[in-house]
Amino acid sequence: MAAALLGRRIRIVGPVFDEDYVSLHRELFRADHVEFAGELGGAAKTAALNAGRVLVYSCARHYVEAGAAVFGESLRAGTPVAALAWKQRTCAQAALCDDTGAVATVAPGTDDHKAASTLAEAIEQAALLQAALVQEVGQARFDPVRHFHTLASRHAEPSQ
Repeated sequence: MAAALLGRRIRIVGPVFDEDYVSLHRELFRADHVEFAGELGGAAKTAALNAGRVLVYSCARHYVEAGAAVFGESLRAGTPVAALAWKQRTCAQAALCDDTGAVATVAPGTDDHKAASTLAEAIEQAALLQAALVQEVGQARFDPVRHFHTLASRHAEPSQ
């Protein structure tokens, strides 16, 4: 809906977890500006991130995020993120800053059109960001070696 409001194309990457939702909103998902790419990984996922002007991240209203590595992947590729969040203290808010993207935070009870309009504003804001700066910040913030060492040190067994 946000892409339609902006007159932009959208490529949906990833699995569909809620067939009922897609069926309920079939007119939107079947629109000419919408493409389903399916679940991508490896080089195909990296190519999709590089090809996009903005990564749009959204989730169901009551979904509890377990973490979203896609923020680091997108930013390291130089693609800014526009995210829709339904509450405060989400992965999107932790991962993004003014140099890397924009988060549209709306209450879960917000109607679809208002949520889409708010997300559309975040997309426009993120589209203005410079890919080189997004990538620079993303590579510094989401360095895979540092991230691995941080995770490993939190779960290390005490030595005997």
